[in-house]
Amino acid sequence: LNVCFNPNEELLEGNTFVVFDTETTGFNPGLGDSMIEIGGVKIKNGEVVNVTVPTGNFGNILAGYYAKKMGLPVGKLICASNQNNVLTDFIQTGTYDRNRKFETTISPSMDILISSNLERLLYHMSGGDDALVADLMKKLNTEGAYEVNDAIKAKLNETFYAAYCDDKFTMRTISDVERNYSYVMDTHTAVAAGVYAKYKADTNDTDTKTVIASTASPYKFTKDVLCSIDEKYKDNITISKKTSHADAHGSVVCGHRSCRRTCPA
Repeated sequence: LNVCFNPNEELLEGNTFVVFDTETTGFNPGLGDSMIEIGGVKIKNGEVVNVTVPTGNFGNILAGYYAKKMGLPVGKLICASNQNNVLTDFIQTGTYDRNRKFETTISPSMDILISSNLERLLYHMSGGDDALVADLMKKLNTEGAYEVNDAIKAKLNETFYAAYCDDKFTMRTISDVERNYSYVMDTHTAVAAGVYAKYKADTNDTDTKTVIASTASPYKFTKDVLCSIDEKYKDNITISKKTSHADAHGSVVCGHRSCRRTCPA
C-alpha cells in the first residue's frame, strides 16, 4: 500500500506533496508516543486527518469508515470516483441511480455501477434498520434506483465528500505529479489525487493533513500511465506479450476486478 501525504499546500500547484511506501520507507518510531512521522510528514497523536480513497465498490473507503467508528481520528472520508460516478451522485444527493451509461475508463477496477459494499454503510447510517435497507436494495434491483431519507443524507454529508475525475483529468494528474514530484501514480490513485484537489478547491480546507490511499500499481496499467506522462508513447509503446492477459489498456497484468482470480498477478 502506498500512501500520499499533503501537509498544507495546493496539490498540483508546486506544493509539498510527500509520497511514502510502507515497504521501503516505513514509520519512524523514534519520535515517541506523541508523534509519528510518515514519509517526512509529522502527525501528532490524536491529530485529525482526512482520507481520500479511489473506489467503485465502496470497499476500501468502508474500511476507513469502520476505522473512524473504532476511534481513528479521521475527519472527512473523501470518495473518489471515475466517470462511473454513481457514488458521487449518491453522496451529494442521497439518490442512488444505476440507470446510466456504463463507461469504460482507464481506471477499470472502478468501472462499477452497483457498489455492493454500500449496503453495509446504509445499515449503519440507518441505525441498523435492516427492513429499510432491504427495501432500498429491492428498489435497486427492480427499479435501478433508490433515495435515502433526510436523516441519512445528513449523515452522509457530515462524514463524506465525493467527486469524480474523467480520464482526461486523471491523465493530467499522473503527468503533473510525475513532473513535480518524480512519483509515478497508477490510474486509480490519480483519480484520488485529482478528487483531493477538487475537495480543497470546494472546501478551502488546506490545513487538514490528508492521506491518499494508493490501491494499485502503475505497472499494471503501463500504456495509460506512460501516455499520461508523455504523449510520445501513444504510438510507439510495445507491451510485453509474455502473458496472454494483457488487457485493453496495455497492461501486462489485467487490472479488472473480475479477472484478478485468474490472472497471474
